[in-house]
Amino acid sequence: MNYYTYILRGLLACTLCNLIWSCTTDFEEINQNKKEPSQVDAKYLVANAQSSLMVHYLVLDARTNANALLSQHFGQIAYTQESRYQLSPNFYNRYWSEYYTKGLKDLAEAQKLIEAAPEGYLSKEEKNNRLAIVKTLQVWGFQLVTDAYGDIPYFNALSGETIPNPAYDTQEEIYKDLVAKITEAITLIQPNSGAFESYDLVYNSDMYKWKKFAASLKLRLGMRIMDVAPELGKKTVEEAIQAGVFTSNTDNALFQFLEVPNANPVYTQYIDRQEYGLSNTFIDMLKDLDDPRIHKYAGYAWNEADGAYNIYAGVPFGQSQNMNYWLASRPHNDIQKNPSQPGVFMDYAQVAFLLAEAAELNIAVGGTAAEHYHAGIRASMEYWGVEESNINAYLSQDDVNYANAPGDYKQKIGTQKWLALYLQEGEAWAEWRRLDYPILNVPVDGNLTYEDIPKRLKYPDNEKTVNAANVEKAIQNIGSDQHSHKLWWDIH
Repeated sequence: MNYYTYILRGLLACTLCNLIWSCTTDFEEINQNKKEPSQVDAKYLVANAQSSLMVHYLVLDARTNANALLSQHFGQIAYTQESRYQLSPNFYNRYWSEYYTKGLKDLAEAQKLIEAAPEGYLSKEEKNNRLAIVKTLQVWGFQLVTDAYGDIPYFNALSGETIPNPAYDTQEEIYKDLVAKITEAITLIQPNSGAFESYDLVYNSDMYKWKKFAASLKLRLGMRIMDVAPELGKKTVEEAIQAGVFTSNTDNALFQFLEVPNANPVYTQYIDRQEYGLSNTFIDMLKDLDDPRIHKYAGYAWNEADGAYNIYAGVPFGQSQNMNYWLASRPHNDIQKNPSQPGVFMDYAQVAFLLAEAAELNIAVGGTAAEHYHAGIRASMEYWGVEESNINAYLSQDDVNYANAPGDYKQKIGTQKWLALYLQEGEAWAEWRRLDYPILNVPVDGNLTYEDIPKRLKYPDNEKTVNAANVEKAIQNIGSDQHSHKLWWDIH
């Protein structure tokens, strides 16, 4: 049974309950809409939030989510203006609203229901675990939004009719609260008790795993702010390590998609349209490093010289002309033709690279930077099914091995982390901005420079219309509403 069946059954049950009790002479009840439930159990909302958050995170559609282009893992085969950072008003509106009006809204409503649950409906342990899952997902979602825009509505963002035009909170304030919220989530977790059971579509309410996910997310928050708030960053990282972060791929926070119509949106994209190919930035780096993941990440492009599909070729990033889609590599068939390919909320590979950075900063993480760096590469390759012999050969290369790879630790870690964050495009873009590596391509057309690669998104036109005064205050606080303006934590 898929999760939409669960949700629909829950809604149907609530509706039937309303109908049963509708035989009343109370005119207030008679005037209620009996075709819709007055209240939905939090478990349905959380399941729906997990789904909508992951779908929006993964979707390859420049009118909805351009992260795959901003990270330069992908390029556009057709309708190429977004690769030159000519993002449409519709994109800004949809990227914003898909988070606020769907996943984050569902989580806010779920939290209210859990907190208001009557005594005896849930045990204290179950209630705490439910709240911990909701708060962890809220942190994950809000970090994505603030890392895209900077200052955003946060504390009163989902207050509905009470505060229809919420103020914009500074990114510094938001990050401090995200750290506090994830700390609370970790504290709430009771590993030996349940939560949403099968309605939790990530871990099936395995609270040991949720605690590791929350701690790993806390580690990411701490490292993200390390350059701009080193004391808070260090404290956050140390507390995350103490709480217990991911230690292997078995801990990965994955969302398992199902068959059509509940398919992975990457699959849906390539069934419906052929607008995206893997970029030359990505393909060329994989080829230059003789990275075996290229055989797992990418499919073959058409080789006109041989008249066969037998080469890997990237889309020239930022080209102004459409190209024949078969001349560029697209995601491997195991990805683009697999409706049940999981989506990744967070994985051990990213944790290992974060630990490598922390070790370089002399934070006690248990192990050396080199050990964690190599573990991150190995974890990524194992996840994608690369054979052990190929992993060992890759790690032995001078341009990969930590001791000999070029550049400082930010270049070494940043490059390999970017390669590992394929299909985690929001994170790939964020970590490129923070670490400044790898060196991306300037769009081949459009007379742009490296500085024109976006550091943030502009605020949506809808917000500028309905919440104009608060948007203007946010712009004044940030300094501009341009792509080139760096976020609070991006100081290098």
